[in-house]
Amino acid sequence: MKLLGVVTEVNQKDIVISLPGGLRGLVRASEALDFTDFGTEDDENELLRDIFSVGQLVPCIVLQLDDDKKEAGKRKIWLSLRLSLLHKGFSLDSFQPGMVVTANVKSVEDHGYILQFGMPSITGFIKKSHEGTRELKTGQLIQGVVTNIDKERKIVSLSSDPDSVAKCVTKDLSGMSFDLLIPGMMVNARVQSALENGLLLGFLMYFTGTVDLFHLQNPLCNKSWKDEYNPSKMVFISFCCAFIMNLIVVC
Repeated sequence: MKLLGVVTEVNQKDIVISLPGGLRGLVRASEALDFTDFGTEDDENELLRDIFSVGQLVPCIVLQLDDDKKEAGKRKIWLSLRLSLLHKGFSLDSFQPGMVVTANVKSVEDHGYILQFGMPSITGFIKKSHEGTRELKTGQLIQGVVTNIDKERKIVSLSSDPDSVAKCVTKDLSGMSFDLLIPGMMVNARVQSALENGLLLGFLMYFTGTVDLFHLQNPLCNKSWKDEYNPSKMVFISFCCAFIMNLIVVC
């Protein structure tokens, strides 16, 4: 299951993530990045606090559920932020100009930033001129808009300008599969019907999803909220969960 979470704590050994539905998950240090060349354990501990911050939105994968030994009846949710798991099923053909993707900064060079997507054969790149005064760090998790794809060299160029990322909407792509749905991705959707507790939507040609009532815009301000979402109305949505397909209407 893929989820969109918010970092609430960054500790030496793990990261605490707030999840949809009031749940909380944990990310071990070894599951925070695909990088394995930290050097020493102290380097790894410092790296977590250096590249992750409280309030940061992160796409994550559910690894397993364990019984909580400290609190009877509760379970621990173990998560991973590794892009090799998040992008499982991706290939070079999956990247399309204008789509938003998640990447880790692999190295900082004089002319720009080398990125990795969790796929050994594909490299990403951001020119420093695209960043303005913003400085990125090695290991940092970022989102960027695909600006160019060099299929011969297998290099995907991105721009992580915040305004461009915020306004970017993924288009209906041919051959779009479930594996390519990433939490946080924005798409156009069409209302199919109003449910008792939300909406049923269709998007990206092949998929359907639901929006909880409390994720609608101004859900409690109007008792006749269903009248605002007639069938076939177009809305913008952003995934918070890609499995049971819960969605958040963002505008």
